[in-house]
Amino acid sequence: MDSGVVTSNFVHELDTAVQQVKYNRKAMKKFMIFEMSLLESRMEGEQRGLLQGRNQEKESVALKMIRKGSSIDNIHEFTELPIERIKELASNLFS
Repeated sequence: MDSGVVTSNFVHELDTAVQQVKYNRKAMKKFMIFEMSLLESRMEGEQRGLLQGRNQEKESVALKMIRKGSSIDNIHEFTELPIERIKELASNLFS
């Protein structure tokens, strides 16, 4: 009978240890997924920031060209900004 109690306690302790390992693996997996999600969000944010910076630079060049009297077609060719945006920039500059 004593061996039954020892086996029962042993099985219980073993089961507890297995559950802890499973939980730790699940927790680690969740953490890794969360960490990857944060990294992806950061990379997307960096890309958006770079794109905004490029657009601001294009608009800055367009404004300089407008001030120098360049045609809308030339500004569009060099900056690749939409013609409507170039017209907006010119309108805002001279209003």
